[in-house]
Amino acid sequence: MSNHPSFAKIPTSAVRALANEDAGNIEVYLPSSDGKGPVFYSDSAHGGQGPDLSRLLDSGVSTILVRSDELLEFEKSIESRIDSILKNPNVPAVDKAEIVHNAGTSAAKNLLETSVSRDSLSRANNLVESILTSVTSDARIAGHIFQMAGHERSTASHMQMVSTLAILFGYELFGNDEKVLRALGLAGMLHDIGKLSIPADILNRPGPLSQEEVLLLQQHPVEGVRLIGDDESIPQITRQFILQHHERIDGRGYPLGLSGNEILPGSRALSIVDTFHAMIGPRAYRSQLGIVEANRVMSYQANRQFDADMLKCWTSLCEKKEAAVRNSGRSAGGDEDADEDLSARHENALKRAGRLSVNQRRPRHRFHGTSVVRCLHAGSLNNQESGIGEFGACVFDLSRGGMCILSAHPLYRGEILNIRVRVGREYEWLKTMVSWSRRHQENVFKVGLRFLGRIDANAIHERTDVVPMGGYISVGAEDEADNTDAQRAESTFESESESRSDTGSALEQLDSIAQKRDHSIAAQQVVIALSMSSDKPVRIKAIDVMSTMGARATRSALVDLLHDADVEVRERAILAVGIGKIYEAASALRDLLNDPEEKIALNAAGALGQMNDWSGFNFVAKAMEGNGKHVRLAVRAFSDITQHRFSSNREGIASAKRYLKAKRKELESKANGVAVSA
Repeated sequence: MSNHPSFAKIPTSAVRALANEDAGNIEVYLPSSDGKGPVFYSDSAHGGQGPDLSRLLDSGVSTILVRSDELLEFEKSIESRIDSILKNPNVPAVDKAEIVHNAGTSAAKNLLETSVSRDSLSRANNLVESILTSVTSDARIAGHIFQMAGHERSTASHMQMVSTLAILFGYELFGNDEKVLRALGLAGMLHDIGKLSIPADILNRPGPLSQEEVLLLQQHPVEGVRLIGDDESIPQITRQFILQHHERIDGRGYPLGLSGNEILPGSRALSIVDTFHAMIGPRAYRSQLGIVEANRVMSYQANRQFDADMLKCWTSLCEKKEAAVRNSGRSAGGDEDADEDLSARHENALKRAGRLSVNQRRPRHRFHGTSVVRCLHAGSLNNQESGIGEFGACVFDLSRGGMCILSAHPLYRGEILNIRVRVGREYEWLKTMVSWSRRHQENVFKVGLRFLGRIDANAIHERTDVVPMGGYISVGAEDEADNTDAQRAESTFESESESRSDTGSALEQLDSIAQKRDHSIAAQQVVIALSMSSDKPVRIKAIDVMSTMGARATRSALVDLLHDADVEVRERAILAVGIGKIYEAASALRDLLNDPEEKIALNAAGALGQMNDWSGFNFVAKAMEGNGKHVRLAVRAFSDITQHRFSSNREGIASAKRYLKAKRKELESKANGVAVSA
């Protein structure tokens, strides 16, 4: 047995570290001189306390082996001692750096070789804590980490190294904020696990990929978050960093196309580190770059792919570590990389996707902002319970296989929406899957949906799992091609970061439309989409803008907002449909007469009165009796119904009550007559 396939070599750094620790009952083997295979090392003089590794090292033994089937347990024993190893002044910094690197790589390999589980994520979490401790406490360890950066380039070592470099870079950018650094380190460790769902022949192919394969590869950030699921040990901000680590400052990244400050600061930092480590490692289609050369090439992408200020900070950090870094050689590529999208160089040379010819696309019916659909978020990316919930969206276009909607919310490929559509005079619910989501305009997203089938109205609130990428790789390329022009920018989840307020941006956009009195179809689509925003101030502002437009689509959206979950939004929508005399809202207003909030019911009665509908008279008359807290509102509604103006002060209220008492039978008769005819 010359190769001893059933044994694995222990890194020398681990042997030296354990020599300073209690090695425990680790069974170790030594190579035999006769070529018959490793022999078990027993040290009876050590009192049965496990092998005396110090004695072996003093004897000049440099190769120590463990059984391959016990390697994982050995690695975990190292991990369990890693904190004490890092604190031990007798362990050289270079050994500490190598131990952290090997342990992190082992944890990443465990993630890649087994299913993403609570145990594997817990192990990754623990290793990130150790990395955080080591690189922030000893500058020498950080220097040795840089020195190792380009030595090995397996997927597992890339994950570990990006985690370590992200923490180092985060420490430079954000200081000793352990919450942010921990989130960055975890994102670095987990950023590529979505590639587990990509077939190996696509992932490892040195040649160009087809358009469909490129689209599949670009979904790995989404797939990574899907694989993590709802594990509570992974913070939401880490999921956001993973989702955005291939976004670009100029908006040409993926999977959604965020731009500028819409990309979280941590994501921008992770993008720089990820690209840097990918460039200093060898690829099937190019030689590896040295650290200086990689930073030079990346500098051409400042304010295009990367945040320019962060890139300067990264270059400065590398220069600080220059004494500890061995340059790995230069590429013969020269300046040809200046205009190349470096994010496309991570694993494959990607072929640019071209548009399909017109006759390959499904026929599509283009809407002009005149149709709004109700949507229920039935399958969210992060976990079974979270999600946007219920919202509305404007239909952009429709084909036999799916539709494109305009939404105030970004959605991710594979998520499930149940949507209510009108078929003739009836409404039906359809289950749909998100095929793609890209920015259409500021704060508005185009979302491509694929029809999965009809769904019973009783089942619309049932949660649905987000399927793996393999479950929807066959999504028609023609639907993607139809929206190539839209695929140039992305959004962000709400986060704990310092990113720009989307609410403020949306309000500014609505103000601009109102000031310009822009009633074009494009403006209507934007306002309708924003009226379905999750931010209450945005919905309220959108109501005010839509009430001035008078278009069929905006009237329909105002009617939908009568069912909003927020009382203040419902109240503003009621006032808008009443003043605008939107008669198609009458049925919804009558339903609101039974609203548990008395002020909503009174406002609804008043709005109906403005349309000469007395359906709410009896409710209003009852509310005027006595001096309840909403008596002023009841008098206002009474004025709207009877068309007699009564002020809301004390004298006006008294006058309205006298009028009601004197004319009650006549008014009730009129109200009952309207009710019968209605």
